[in-house]
Amino acid sequence: LAKESTDVEAESQQITELVGDLKIRLGALSAIKSDDRVKSIQNQLNSLIERSQGLTSMVQGARNTNLQLREILGQYLDTFKRFTTPMEKLVAELPSVNPFVEDESLKETMNKAKRLFDKVDEMRRQRTDFITQLREALHQDDITGDLLASAVNREQSDLEELFKTRLKKHDYLVGLLRQNLAAQENIESALIDLNAEFAPQAIKLRETRQKRATELEQLVASGKAYADVVQKCQEGLRFYEELTRRLTELQKEVEQVAERLALEESRSVVEPIPPRAISSTSSTMPGWWLIHFRHGRVCVSYIINSSFILLRELFPESRQMSHNT
Repeated sequence: LAKESTDVEAESQQITELVGDLKIRLGALSAIKSDDRVKSIQNQLNSLIERSQGLTSMVQGARNTNLQLREILGQYLDTFKRFTTPMEKLVAELPSVNPFVEDESLKETMNKAKRLFDKVDEMRRQRTDFITQLREALHQDDITGDLLASAVNREQSDLEELFKTRLKKHDYLVGLLRQNLAAQENIESALIDLNAEFAPQAIKLRETRQKRATELEQLVASGKAYADVVQKCQEGLRFYEELTRRLTELQKEVEQVAERLALEESRSVVEPIPPRAISSTSSTMPGWWLIHFRHGRVCVSYIINSSFILLRELFPESRQMSHNT
């Protein structure tokens, strides 16, 4: 795409310069004659100039698009290069947690954690069962009948003793619940110690996972960008192919105008110059002051200037040559 861009820009610049030279030559010719043939060339040249300017604008717009593509390529180039490697190698280069998983000390720590968490689940299930059993036992131990059978004037202390006696029947389940809660505290303490032991490795493991996720996101984004860049490059190649065709057609038409202009210039050398052309050009055209003299000198003067124009076309490096030279 860069090569096509360079070639098209060079061709466009060449046509622009050629059209500019034709405009200068036609201006010089129009100063001494303005017949229908010259006017026809002028109209055709104006159309070519307009088309040339339009194509030049298209070339400039394409150049800006190419710069944007170049920026995208620069941003993702390193990642694009990774796509050229085999899939197995690409995956192997990604950050991996395998070294941590295969570490024996880490395995032992994870096994401890698993045993502790299993114990936590076991104690939770036991506690739930004990609470259910205690609730059912209390519901079945209905003290309402004993209270109704007691004397109305029974002392308050006797009632409290009655409640204590009946509740003692459930001390076994209450004791199991207290043991369960005490064991749960011990497990919590063991988990805190295990977390302190595992924390450094956990940080490294978390960072590795984050790096892996980030690189995977970059690869996915680069993959989408790569597909977009390839598509735009293909569109750019088709664009330059069409632009090259149009520039080639334009150059052929410019060359045809150049031939017509050269023919009119040669005709102007052998055709007599009308007196009105002499008077109108003598004050406005630098280099035509010789036409005030006799007829032979007029012809010689015009041949010199016409030859100067042709030489300037044949030898582009002499374009800066002045009329005085």
